[in-house]
Amino acid sequence: MDTTLNSNVNFFEVVGRILVGIALLASVIFNAGVPVWFALLAIYPVMTAIIAWDPIYAVASKVIAFFESHHFGHKGPMAV
Repeated sequence: MDTTLNSNVNFFEVVGRILVGIALLASVIFNAGVPVWFALLAIYPVMTAIIAWDPIYAVASKVIAFFESHHFGHKGPMAV
Protein backbone atom coordinates (compact mmCIF):
# COMPACT_ATOMS: atom_id res chain seq x y z
CA MET A 1 0.00 0.00 0.00
CA ASP A 2 1.38 3.38 -1.01
CA THR A 3 0.76 6.15 1.51
CA THR A 4 1.85 9.75 1.76
CA LEU A 5 4.17 8.90 4.64
CA ASN A 6 6.30 6.39 2.72
CA SER A 7 9.92 7.35 2.24
CA ASN A 8 10.19 9.73 -0.72
CA VAL A 9 13.88 10.65 -0.38
CA ASN A 10 16.45 8.21 -1.74
CA PHE A 11 19.86 7.41 -0.23
CA PHE A 12 21.81 9.90 -2.35
CA GLU A 13 19.42 12.71 -1.45
CA VAL A 14 19.77 11.81 2.24
CA VAL A 15 23.55 12.05 2.01
CA GLY A 16 23.32 15.33 0.09
CA ARG A 17 20.91 16.84 2.60
CA ILE A 18 23.15 15.89 5.52
CA LEU A 19 26.15 17.43 3.75
CA VAL A 20 24.18 20.63 3.07
CA GLY A 21 23.15 20.80 6.73
CA ILE A 22 26.73 20.29 7.89
CA ALA A 23 27.95 22.96 5.47
CA LEU A 24 25.37 25.45 6.75
CA LEU A 25 26.30 24.78 10.36
CA ALA A 26 30.03 24.92 9.60
CA SER A 27 29.62 28.27 7.85
CA VAL A 28 28.12 29.72 11.03
CA ILE A 29 30.69 28.14 13.34
CA PHE A 30 33.83 28.94 11.36
CA ASN A 31 32.91 32.26 9.72
CA ALA A 32 32.29 35.26 11.97
CA GLY A 33 30.59 37.20 9.18
CA VAL A 34 27.66 34.80 8.87
CA PRO A 35 24.70 35.62 11.14
CA VAL A 36 23.79 33.04 13.78
CA TRP A 37 20.20 32.67 12.51
CA PHE A 38 21.66 31.22 9.31
CA ALA A 39 22.14 27.95 11.23
CA LEU A 40 18.34 27.60 11.39
CA LEU A 41 18.36 26.95 7.65
CA ALA A 42 20.10 23.64 8.38
CA ILE A 43 17.04 22.29 10.22
CA TYR A 44 14.99 21.45 7.11
CA PRO A 45 17.57 19.45 5.13
CA VAL A 46 18.85 17.61 8.20
CA MET A 47 15.38 16.68 9.50
CA THR A 48 14.17 15.52 6.08
CA ALA A 49 17.34 13.43 5.76
CA ILE A 50 16.84 11.84 9.18
CA ILE A 51 13.24 10.81 8.51
CA ALA A 52 13.84 10.21 4.74
CA TRP A 53 10.61 12.03 3.92
CA ASP A 54 10.13 15.48 2.41
CA PRO A 55 6.74 17.18 2.81
CA ILE A 56 7.32 19.36 -0.26
CA TYR A 57 7.96 16.25 -2.39
CA ALA A 58 4.82 14.64 -0.94
CA VAL A 59 2.61 17.61 -1.83
CA ALA A 60 4.16 17.94 -5.29
CA SER A 61 3.58 14.27 -6.06
CA LYS A 62 -0.08 14.54 -4.97
CA VAL A 63 -0.61 17.63 -7.14
CA ILE A 64 1.02 15.96 -10.15
CA ALA A 65 -1.05 12.81 -9.65
CA PHE A 66 -4.22 14.90 -9.40
CA PHE A 67 -3.60 16.72 -12.67
CA GLU A 68 -2.53 13.54 -14.46
CA SER A 69 -5.67 11.73 -13.34
CA HIS A 70 -7.89 14.54 -14.62
CA HIS A 71 -6.20 14.69 -18.03
CA PHE A 72 -5.10 18.28 -17.60
CA GLY A 73 -5.10 20.05 -20.95
CA HIS A 74 -7.53 17.62 -22.61
CA LYS A 75 -10.04 19.41 -24.80
CA GLY A 76 -13.59 18.26 -24.55
CA PRO A 77 -16.38 18.64 -27.10
CA MET A 78 -17.14 22.19 -28.18
CA ALA A 79 -20.41 23.69 -26.97
CA VAL A 80 -22.71 25.14 -29.57
